Amino acid sequence: MANYDFYPYVSLESNVDINDLRYSLRVYDPVKNINYLDQSNNKISPYSKNLLIKSTKNFRTHILKIVVNDPAKLKECILIFDLFRMSKSGAEVHVIKRYLSANRIEEFSSQNRYNVKLDIVKYKETNNVTKQTQPNNPNIVEVNLPSNRIFIEEKYPLGNSNDPFTKERVETSLYSRIKDPYPNQRSTYLCGPAAFFYCVLNSNKKIYAKIVKELWEKGEVKVNNLNIKPSLDGARKVNGFYKENKGVNNKITLNPRISPVDWITMGSLRDSENSVFDYNTAESQNIVGDSFNGFTAFTLPSDMERWLKNIGYKIVYTERNYSSRVDSLIKANAFSMQNHYLIALTMGAIVEGQPEIPRFSKLKVRGPSHWIVFTDNIKTKKGQLITSSTQHSEIVSAYCATWGSNQKIKDQELSFFSSNLYWFIVVEKTLN
Repeated sequence: MANYDFYPYVSLESNVDINDLRYSLRVYDPVKNINYLDQSNNKISPYSKNLLIKSTKNFRTHILKIVVNDPAKLKECILIFDLFRMSKSGAEVHVIKRYLSANRIEEFSSQNRYNVKLDIVKYKETNNVTKQTQPNNPNIVEVNLPSNRIFIEEKYPLGNSNDPFTKERVETSLYSRIKDPYPNQRSTYLCGPAAFFYCVLNSNKKIYAKIVKELWEKGEVKVNNLNIKPSLDGARKVNGFYKENKGVNNKITLNPRISPVDWITMGSLRDSENSVFDYNTAESQNIVGDSFNGFTAFTLPSDMERWLKNIGYKIVYTERNYSSRVDSLIKANAFSMQNHYLIALTMGAIVEGQPEIPRFSKLKVRGPSHWIVFTDNIKTKKGQLITSSTQHSEIVSAYCATWGSNQKIKDQELSFFSSNLYWFIVVEKTLN
C-alpha cells in the first residue's frame, strides 16, 4: 500500500527577538485523541519546546513530516500551535495557547507544501511588555466547563484518559467539523441526523456552533422552533462509543465509532425526538437497521420534515416516491442545488464503494434505509440536467453528502436510479 507524505508548519509574525521565543506544534486527531508523530529528521515531538526559524519577513516552525497510508485519516486533524516567551531571567510565559490553525493538513502535500496560503499567527509586544494573548483565538469556539458534566461515556467517564467529551476534544472536534462541514455517522445509525446537520452546518455555521456549545454546557438548546434536549439516560450517557479491538498480547486498542461533536449533535437530536425509547448506543450492525438500536435511531420522513421546518428552513417540495416515478425525481431535481438542498431517503448501496445494488425486492437488502443530501443536480453522462425528455434508459450521474464526505453515486439508468429513491425533500438553503 502506498504512503502519502504531508509537510505542515506554521508561520509567525512577531516583533520579539527570535531567540526569546519557543514553540510547540502538533497534528491532533480529536476523534481518535492521538497526536501524529513527526517523521522528519528533526523528530519534533508534540509537546517539545523548540526554537523558531527565520523565514523571509516572518518566523516559522520546523516543517513536520506526517506519513499516512490513506489521506482520509487526516480529514479531521487539526494543526495546534503554542508559543512561549522567555524573559531575561529565564522565566517562561505561555503567550499563545492552543492556536488552531485554519490550514488543513491535506493542503501541505508534497506537491503543494510551498504554495499554501498560510494562516499566519501574530504575536506583538509594545514597549517590551509580555502579554498573554488567550483567549483571543479567531479559530476557536470556546466552550465553558459546566458545573456537572452533561455527556458521559459510561466505560470511559470524566477523568479517564479516553474520555471523549473533554473540553479540548469538544473544542477541537467542533473546529474540525466547521472546517470540514461533512457530519459523519461512521458506524452508527445516525444517517438522518447527519443529513440534517449537513444542511445546518453549510447554511449557518454560527447556528451549528451554538447547538454544540449549548448542548455541551447545558444539555439542551432551542433554535427557532427546534428543541433539542437529550435525556439523562439517553444520548447524554452513551455506551459503546469505542469499538474495542484485541491486538498482540491481548492489548486493547480503541477505535471511536463517531466523533465527539457528531455524537453531541446527531445523537442528541435523535434521542430528544424519541418519546418512548432512549437512544444511547453508538453502534450499528449493517446497512439496514436490524436491531433495537437501529429501530430507535431510524429517521422517518416525517421526522426529517419536522426538523427542517422547525429550525427555520422553507420546504419548497416534498414527495413520496415509493412508486418509483421518474417524474417525481425530475421535479425534485429541477431546483438549483446552488440555492436548495435536495434531501433523499434511499439505500446506502447506491454510493460507490458500497455493496452492489440489488435488482430485486427483498426486505432485508432493499428498501429505504439511508439518508443523503445531493450536492449537485443529477445529470446525464453528457452533463445535461435530467428532464421529462430524458430517456429512462439514460445513464445518470450524481454526488451526495454522506459518511463524512462528498461521494459519487454509482452510475445507473435513470429509471433504476429513481426506483432506489423513496422520498424527496427540497428546502431553500437560507437559515437564520
